[in-house]
Amino acid sequence: MDFDEILPDIGEYGTYQKLILWFLLLPGTMPCGFHAYNQLFMAFTPEHWCRVPELDDRNLSTDFIKNLSIPFNEETQEFSKCQRYDYNFSQYLMSRVISLDDSDVAPPEGATIIPCDRGWHYDQPEYSTSVVSD
Repeated sequence: MDFDEILPDIGEYGTYQKLILWFLLLPGTMPCGFHAYNQLFMAFTPEHWCRVPELDDRNLSTDFIKNLSIPFNEETQEFSKCQRYDYNFSQYLMSRVISLDDSDVAPPEGATIIPCDRGWHYDQPEYSTSVVSD
C-alpha cells in the first residue's frame, strides 16, 4: 500500500492541517530564528587597534606600539580603534634613542592620521577567538 493511495481517502491538505501549521508549528519556529542569530548582537567585541606591520617584527611591548602608532583620544581616555598614524616607523625608531619600556613615547609632530588599512590587532584576555575578531 502506498501513502499516495491512502491520502485521498483520509483527506489532503485541508483546514486541520492549516490550523496545525499556523498555530503550532510556525510559532514554535520563530524563537529558533532569534536564538540562531542572537550571537551576532551579543558577541564579545575584544579591545582592538590598527595593525602596523613595520612594528610587528620588533620585540616591542603592546603599550609601546600603541603609544607610537595609535592616536589617543583625551575625551574618552582610550586609543582609537579605527585610525593610526602614518609615518616611517622604522626611520623614526632609528633616529631616536628610546628605551623600550618608555611609556611616554610619542609619534613625531605633525604625523598624519589615516584609517586602518592593514588590519587589526585584537587583545584577547578572556577568549582566544570571537565572532567579531574572526
